[in-house]
Amino acid sequence: MSEDGDPVSRRAVLTILPGVAAAVGVAGGGLAMLLRPAPRDPGQTLRVSRLADMDIGGQVVLPGVLVMRDQAGLYAISTRCTHLGCGLVRHQAGFACNCHGSVFSETGEPLRGPATQPLPWYAVRVTEGWVLADLDRVVRPGTKTAV
Repeated sequence: MSEDGDPVSRRAVLTILPGVAAAVGVAGGGLAMLLRPAPRDPGQTLRVSRLADMDIGGQVVLPGVLVMRDQAGLYAISTRCTHLGCGLVRHQAGFACNCHGSVFSETGEPLRGPATQPLPWYAVRVTEGWVLADLDRVVRPGTKTAV
């Protein structure tokens, strides 16, 4: 009802409704940007590839992680931006976030924000000829598994 006791017209409701819907959408989107992504389920070890199939210079892209092999060994680095968890794109000099513009070096150090935390590195091991990435075990950046 309006202030004078008359029912609110359907026209008034239809005039206000798009604005209310837009405000709810903006508020919901803003809240989603402030929240970090849900943590991974514990016990998440990914089977990456057969070691014999992973040449030096090779890489395997999996959801949220990039596993690479170089002369020193195998290593895995997160491909989720430490700002809000968006996926990263690999380029020659490192990684870039298309969501908010963060840029990381090849070792995962933040070069340009808004991200301020480095990308985590994960433990890699070889079991029965398979390369496995243990996403529950964060290791010091630069840690490689010799093979």
